[in-house]
Amino acid sequence: MLPAKIFLTVPPYFALKPNTKRDYTKAYLLLRWTIFIIGFKTLEDGLKVMDFKIHSQSDEYKLYYVSIGTYDTVLTPDSKIKVYCTCPDFAYTFAYVLYKRRALLYEEEFPIEFKTIPPRHRNPYQIPFACKHVYTVLRFCIENKIKFDEKEVLKYNKRNMSLKPTFEMMFRLYKYLEKLEKEIRKRYKIRI
Repeated sequence: MLPAKIFLTVPPYFALKPNTKRDYTKAYLLLRWTIFIIGFKTLEDGLKVMDFKIHSQSDEYKLYYVSIGTYDTVLTPDSKIKVYCTCPDFAYTFAYVLYKRRALLYEEEFPIEFKTIPPRHRNPYQIPFACKHVYTVLRFCIENKIKFDEKEVLKYNKRNMSLKPTFEMMFRLYKYLEKLEKEIRKRYKIRI
């Protein structure tokens, strides 16, 4: 298990890596509107696991499932956690490293290749981190002091059902602004 703060500080390698869409702050601002808690369970060893669903940043109709496991009731940056995500980036870039550090939740979901072959091209320095979806959900949980218990799931989802149209509108607004920004950069040849 690894402390949550490792997943909250974007390593320079991933922040500056060329030819990737890994702007974690931008992803958080966009995807935080799409987080829904879908379940909670306590495993045999006492690990509290909360399951979430979150939209893809590139395709608003694609969903990924994220799970976070901890022994704490409320996450803090020092909480020891295990993480899981269904996105390909998580599997190909981070599963091996997290498995080796015992921070991979639902290990049985990954083929043996993801746990035994290092990601030589995608994460050559074997930096323990995670995808944008795990980053977003984890940051959201800490900022909103989400409790890892059954009551929180019911309370949160009841609130979300009433706010769902607002969340969808915000998600679409951010997507539109992102598209508009790309068009402006392309038209006026602006580089960052």
